[in-house]
Amino acid sequence: MESPITGSPLRRKLSTKRNLVEIEQDDEDVEIELKNRRLAAINKSIEQKRRSAAPPLVAGLNAAQLAQHCKDCLKLSSENKINSKNAFNLLLIDFMAAQANNADGECNFQYAGVQLDASVKIYGYRVDAVHTEVMKIASGMMTKEVQDALDNDEGEQDNLGKNSRTVV
Repeated sequence: MESPITGSPLRRKLSTKRNLVEIEQDDEDVEIELKNRRLAAINKSIEQKRRSAAPPLVAGLNAAQLAQHCKDCLKLSSENKINSKNAFNLLLIDFMAAQANNADGECNFQYAGVQLDASVKIYGYRVDAVHTEVMKIASGMMTKEVQDALDNDEGEQDNLGKNSRTVV
């Protein structure tokens, strides 16, 4: 068989076209392989995150203690006993992902919904408590600023009164 370089111009042209088609197919294969690798990496990352969502020891609690704490939080929520004082001690929000799955690894949506409801109450009371504290601080700062302004006004009036007495 003749080499493409020494062949006729038509033969060289056809050979070049075949090579380009082969290169394009190779490029498509490479792109497909890259996409598959990216998808595999993403799936692996997601799976690792799922596994790490339920560590065996969370904040010093083992699995049984964590389950009991979540049950207690849900009980408090159903009895409407969550308030701004105990909202920061309830850790249900932090462990929702770990508790939403059942033993088979499937999500129990009814249980997840109840957890979400309780978590919303906890979060709401936390926000209210922070807002109340910020408003107390702001009120104290405003009172201090008003008091300082009044003191400055009285001081200026005293100075004006002294100046006016000495002038007269």
